[in-house]
Amino acid sequence: MRRDRVTPKDIVDAIRALRPGGNTETLTRLCVRNDSALARLVNSCLEHSSLPRSENVEVLETAARTEVARLERGIVYLEIFVGASPLLGLVGTVSGLITIFAAVGAANADPEKISAGIAEALHTTVLGIGTAIVMLFPFTFFSKKVEVLAVELEDLSMLLLKKLYTEEVPA
Repeated sequence: MRRDRVTPKDIVDAIRALRPGGNTETLTRLCVRNDSALARLVNSCLEHSSLPRSENVEVLETAARTEVARLERGIVYLEIFVGASPLLGLVGTVSGLITIFAAVGAANADPEKISAGIAEALHTTVLGIGTAIVMLFPFTFFSKKVEVLAVELEDLSMLLLKKLYTEEVPA
């Protein structure tokens, strides 16, 4: 998810330097030997440049969704940890409460078992919530990073489309 691996500077510069309706050979050469998300989107756009603009936009949107999904692929694990940790803590809390009620329900309530149940309930609650909090930071960071990269890919793709389907005005 490093910016230079998703949107390489040389390809960005080539898109910005492309004149409306201009020659795309340099851009094509750069993208063919590059395996970045932007290169794949540009290749898709250039391959379908003979289509009407609206159809090329649809092809590009489909390719962009694939690239964003590729960027998001590891984030799902963080999301699972953030969501499951409090639930696991809750399971431990319930388990501790069962221990407490079992001790209280016995004929001779054992204070040691009651305090062990309380400790279990509190420890597992803290562990579950603590884990969720710790995992929330990288989850939020990487989710935002993907969002920013997706917007950047969209902006560059739209700029390329605009230049491909606009004729240069002679001076």
